[in-house]
Amino acid sequence: MTSTDREASRHNDVHDSDRGLRIPARYRHDWALFADWCAAADHRPIPAAPDTLALFLHEHPAAPATQRRRLSAINAVHTRHGYPPPGRTETVRRHLDTTRASRLDRLGRLLVQRAVELPTTGWPSGLFGRRDALLLVFASTGMSFADITRLRRRDLRLDGDTLVATTPTGERFRLAPDPETGDNPAVGIYRRWAEIQTFLDEYPGTHLLRHHLTDPTAIISDPLDVEQVRQPLLCPIDRWGHLPHAESMTPQSVSALEHVSYGLDRLCGIMHCRGRCVVFPAGTGCVVGDRRTVAARIPGAAPRRRPGGDR
Repeated sequence: MTSTDREASRHNDVHDSDRGLRIPARYRHDWALFADWCAAADHRPIPAAPDTLALFLHEHPAAPATQRRRLSAINAVHTRHGYPPPGRTETVRRHLDTTRASRLDRLGRLLVQRAVELPTTGWPSGLFGRRDALLLVFASTGMSFADITRLRRRDLRLDGDTLVATTPTGERFRLAPDPETGDNPAVGIYRRWAEIQTFLDEYPGTHLLRHHLTDPTAIISDPLDVEQVRQPLLCPIDRWGHLPHAESMTPQSVSALEHVSYGLDRLCGIMHCRGRCVVFPAGTGCVVGDRRTVAARIPGAAPRRRPGGDR
């Protein structure tokens, strides 16, 4: 787009004097519908929470093309004014594509089941098992690998029997109890990993942590201080069991652990939609699409790591 085109586009913008916004002319009708609904429902239109946008779409049913156009308008206004686009979150994507949501729910149940099976005691298996179980719980929600690595200790909280995780962009994931049994394994998985971090707050050393995991004792947790709330929730672990509190895992290491170590390769063949894998990102090991050899790995085999490497 040339400078002349940009200038013409700005002249065609509609000025929202109430909120100090400039709305591109092609989006004015869709934005007005959303903004008016927010005013009537007592929601903030910008920055809009993903839950707010999902509720708006639910209360304004329309053809898929119309809903996509509305999302484009709302995303464009947010991006134009320096806010993250709420329509690109997992919450909204699941609302728009119920078929995809049902597939991901099926995958999520399998991931949580695998997380429950991981070891919680022993050295160092209990340490890896507790952290990786929480990784799988987050993956079961559809949270991206990048968002998983950006989580801080302050971003998780318990709301009764529900585990709530909030990403840095404000997207909220709720892991509620099973409606039939009332069980919520995600709560126990989170508490076991939080116990490790609480222990290290008091005794920052692998020797005592090893003893704790082989002969567990009760841990009394105090409120987190200012430094602790900013620490990464999930840290890399080296072969000696050392956890650097200030260092986050990388999205690549999270992806590798989930894909290879804990069975996503065996789910890949049944989780396809229109030829597109919903387990593996493109080019990262889809058994059906990429014909990689990852599916030939021996089930239950230990993940292969470089000597001295972290994971």
